[in-house]
Amino acid sequence: MKVFLNFSSIFRDLGFESIFDDLFDFFGVKTQRRGPQRGADIEIPVSITLEEAFKGTEKPVSFYHTVTCSVCKGSGAKPGTTKKVCPKCKGEGTIVYSRGFFTFKETCPRCKGQGEVIDVPCERCAGIGKVKQQENIVVKIPAGVDNGTSIRIKGKGEAGTEGGASGDLYVAIRIQPHPIFVRQGDDLVCKIEIPYPIAVLGGEVEVPTLDGSKIKMAVPQGTQPGKVFRIKGKGMPDLHTGRKGDLYVEVSIQVPTKLNERQKNALREFAKTLGLDI
Repeated sequence: MKVFLNFSSIFRDLGFESIFDDLFDFFGVKTQRRGPQRGADIEIPVSITLEEAFKGTEKPVSFYHTVTCSVCKGSGAKPGTTKKVCPKCKGEGTIVYSRGFFTFKETCPRCKGQGEVIDVPCERCAGIGKVKQQENIVVKIPAGVDNGTSIRIKGKGEAGTEGGASGDLYVAIRIQPHPIFVRQGDDLVCKIEIPYPIAVLGGEVEVPTLDGSKIKMAVPQGTQPGKVFRIKGKGMPDLHTGRKGDLYVEVSIQVPTKLNERQKNALREFAKTLGLDI
């Protein structure tokens, strides 16, 4: 007496369908599921500037993806013809073979588990049912996006099979480094130099902002190098709420390198008041 083992059915009845499929995929035996299957998703990178992330922008993108063949409508068969029952598996999608005491089932190599074959393939898609094509679209990028933000565009991924839905397109945002500002979440950080007299006596300096304008910032007397000032509401907008973060300004002291004699003498007199002999 032979024992008939359908490992696929046993594992699936026990609730181990995904484990079974992964195991067979590992050993090169690809399990097939008949019926509609959703197409794969696609991800493409798009590079933008920090200013564009601050204001929001629109970017044209070009990509390739598969679409349902317009000639055969996805069937893979030449118009006027139809698929036929696979002669090898008789439409079962699997074949049975014996190895000594055991009898096994495996996916039919002729129809790949579909149970049907195409005698006269569509000339446009060569029987695949879908074709590769380039598409150009404009992607709207909202203000506040950050590195790694993905914008989903439904239905622009790979075409599905057997009437399945298409996958989605994900546009992955990559923000270029900025020469002045460093982003930290919704906050911005920059460094500026302030003149030595302002650091000592106090005053106002101009600070750049990401929108291109400059704002006045008060500097108290005796400001030391490395002091960080916070300017509220001058950071990046939050992607979801639109509320802006803050701008943090780190100052360094601008030491003059060229002084005339009058300026040097004035500094020497100042030094004497501090007990310095220079």
